[in-house]
Amino acid sequence: MLSAKDEATLINKPNNLLGNSHDRAMSTEVPESILSFYENNAHKINAKVVVVRTKKDEPTAALARNSGDKVLFLFGDKYWVTNYFSSTCQNILIPCALIKRSNS
Repeated sequence: MLSAKDEATLINKPNNLLGNSHDRAMSTEVPESILSFYENNAHKINAKVVVVRTKKDEPTAALARNSGDKVLFLFGDKYWVTNYFSSTCQNILIPCALIKRSNS
C-alpha cells in the first residue's frame, strides 16, 4: 500500500521534471499498482499521462510522442521499451522501496 509520502513522490517527481523545460518524461518497468495510481491521478500531473502495458498501446503512445505536448509515459513491467520512446524522453526512476511497498 502506498503512503501519502509515496503518492506525493509519484506526483512531484514528474511534475518537477516536466516543469523544468522537459517535454517528455518516462518511467519503465512500472508495476501494475503504480500504473493504476497514475491512471487514477492523471489530473494531478502537469502533462498528458500515457500508460503502455502492451504493444497494442504503442499507437496511442506514438501519437502522444509526436504531438508536441508535455507527456509522461509509463511503461509497464511486462513491456519492452523501444528506442523510439527512450531516445526522446527523460527517465524518471521510481525508488525500489516505493515499488516494493506498492506491490504489497
